[in-house]
Amino acid sequence: MRNKTLWLSGLVIILAVIFVGQNYYKDAEPSRLKIGVIAPLSGEVAFLGEKVKNGIEIATAEAVKRGDIELIYEDGGLETKKAVSAYQKLKAVDGVSIFIGPFGPDQILSVAPNLEENEVLLAISLCEERLQKYPQVFCSYPSIPDQVASAIPIIRERGIKRLGFITENSELGNMIESELKKHER
Repeated sequence: MRNKTLWLSGLVIILAVIFVGQNYYKDAEPSRLKIGVIAPLSGEVAFLGEKVKNGIEIATAEAVKRGDIELIYEDGGLETKKAVSAYQKLKAVDGVSIFIGPFGPDQILSVAPNLEENEVLLAISLCEERLQKYPQVFCSYPSIPDQVASAIPIIRERGIKRLGFITENSELGNMIESELKKHER
């Protein structure tokens, strides 16, 4: 099931990038669209980066085969410096102006301030308030507040009065807990 979800996410991401790219660059001369992918291809979450890569490749196989798009991968790991270096290489060396990734909010926030007006970044992460000031950043997942808000009606419909919540002790876990508490009655 998880593989199917990751594959579907990859498909949605690619379709969104192609749609945004075609509309964003509609005045450009027709040519092969270069898409830079910044994913964690090394380190402890490399298996996720490989799944994202596989999903993107499945979703774009026909467009790549026709020569409509070219995918250029760079390893952004889960490090902000690596993400920025990958972005800079894709931009300066490969001439990319449409990016997928990086993976994780901190890595996205390390790249977003560097984006030029004609560049588009489809973030492989949760949307959050800090990203709202970057109009050319599009998120592949709704924000934590949006996710929690969408779960509240289901919880209430089912008459659940008490909810146990287990998560990692991290910024993400704290954000989810905080959002859940806003909906307590």
